[in-house]
Amino acid sequence: MRQEREWIIGEKVARLYRGRLSRVRTVARLTKTQVILNDGEKFRKDGTGYNGDFQFDYTSIEPLTSKHIAIIEKHNLLKQIKEVKWEDLPLETLRQVTNALNELEILGVKEKS
Repeated sequence: MRQEREWIIGEKVARLYRGRLSRVRTVARLTKTQVILNDGEKFRKDGTGYNGDFQFDYTSIEPLTSKHIAIIEKHNLLKQIKEVKWEDLPLETLRQVTNALNELEILGVKEKS
């Protein structure tokens, strides 16, 4: 069993689903036994999911850390990259992107000498 911790109203938390970051929320209210987030979702004081007498093992919250923020940033950057319409870019821009990726050794393409 996880240990209860002191939560702070206004504190940013990472909401996890099956151990993976799903959302960032804010602690809105605290009761004697519950942490209530700004979207109304309820958790026990130890951070585990709460719904009446039934505990959801697959949802939990924990204080937001730099690790969570890095995961969010990576997700957002990947989303931006996926949304690029590569076929609409000029040839020179595509060359520059390819050269940058080659410099980072991401593409694994070796230039012919």
